[in-house]
Amino acid sequence: MTEVRPDAVLTFGPDGGTGHPDHVAACRWTTLAFERVASPGSRLLYSTKTRGWDDRIYAGVDRSTIMMVEGLEPEAVDPGELAVWLTCDDAMVTRKVDALRAQVSQVEPFVQAIGKDAFTELVREEFYREPRVGDEEMLRRFSAPR
Repeated sequence: MTEVRPDAVLTFGPDGGTGHPDHVAACRWTTLAFERVASPGSRLLYSTKTRGWDDRIYAGVDRSTIMMVEGLEPEAVDPGELAVWLTCDDAMVTRKVDALRAQVSQVEPFVQAIGKDAFTELVREEFYREPRVGDEEMLRRFSAPR
């Protein structure tokens, strides 16, 4: 961050999206680095989902098979709470899916389980929000040893 001086930094939300410990750690490290060296006026943004996306993507899915923390309900916000809402066109989402699938051990079993079309729709949109009250506590809770 010191070298690149970004005006926006995007990372996982404090719950890691699914409670995945690596995602929570990435959020914690990014947040700490941002607090220490971010340029004045730059923004830290946390990944989230909208309620509409959540309802559409999780329709008919047992969420407990995706969440890595028992009882975790993934965050879903109203569109008015978003700082960024990116929707990939077909060319961009094809490129994104190809890049994600290059992480074979991480992604390919999931793609095979849900199918390429479903995976494509899962990653077509990205949503980010500003940090808010309660994020630090949530980050501490999900960062605590289990």
